[in-house]
Amino acid sequence: MNRQRRKHIPSIIATLGDYIQAKRYEKGLHPYQVAGKMGIAASLVLAWESGKSTPDKTQLQMLSDLLSFESGVDLPKPHAGGLLGFTRAR
Repeated sequence: MNRQRRKHIPSIIATLGDYIQAKRYEKGLHPYQVAGKMGIAASLVLAWESGKSTPDKTQLQMLSDLLSFESGVDLPKPHAGGLLGFTRAR
């Protein structure tokens, strides 16, 4: 079998990929579900989460609408009350 281990949900939000993954997990969505709703390949969502690529402006807006987060910030910021109890990297 050539299966990769699933990446753990980040405990510290340090990158946009960590934030996307945490928000996706918070909404209870799998990468293929996010990809299906956006009309893209699941491998692209996984590439964003791993930091291998970043969403363009249109994709970021779609993610913002789908996962309910602010797309106009340079580093993702958890909503008041915390994002699944995670803390932001400094």
